[in-house]
Amino acid sequence: MFFRRRKNDIEGDTLEELLESANLGDRFEALADEELPAIWLQSESAPDEAIPVGASKLGGNPDLPDGTPYPQFDGRPLLFLAQIRLADAMGLVGADALPADGLLLFFYDQDQPWGYSPEDSDRFRVMLVDDFGLRGVAPPGNVARLPSCKLSLAQKTTIPDILSMEVEELVLSNVESDDYV
Repeated sequence: MFFRRRKNDIEGDTLEELLESANLGDRFEALADEELPAIWLQSESAPDEAIPVGASKLGGNPDLPDGTPYPQFDGRPLLFLAQIRLADAMGLVGADALPADGLLLFFYDQDQPWGYSPEDSDRFRVMLVDDFGLRGVAPPGNVARLPSCKLSLAQKTTIPDILSMEVEELVLSNVESDDYV
C-alpha cells in the first residue's frame, strides 16, 4: 500500500474531529463506538539540567530516591526510558487506575533481542517510587543515554488501528486509507 504525505496536520480531540480533519467525516458513525480516551504524552526537547527533579520526562537521567540502586540486568545498567509524575495525570480520564502520587519510572535492557518471553522479565523494570527525597542519578559506567525531553500529559482520544477489523470493515480506498493513517 502506498501512503502519501498529508500537507496539513490532522487535528482534533475527538474521533469525530479527527476523522473530519482527515476528510473521513462520513465514516464517523461506523466507528463512533470505537472511540476511547487516552492519556497523551507530549515531549519537548530540553537539557536534563533544565527539567526539575521529579518532573515527567523522557531520557536523560532518572530521578531516584536516596539509597535506591540503579536498576541493572546481568551487571549491566538498564537504559532509562521515561518517568511519569503521577500527579500530572490526575483529572485525566483513565488516570483513576493509577496511584494519585509518586513517580513511575521505565527502564529497558538495550541489549535485549527483539521479541519477548517470560524469561526476559528481568530485562526491563517499571518502578513506582515516592516523589520525595529524589535526586538525578547517572547510570553507573559509560552507558548510552537517551536525549532528555520534558513531558506533558493531556487528554486525547484513540482511533482504531488501520489494521483493525473495525477499520477493515469500512473498505477504504487507498487514498482514504492514507488519510486515515
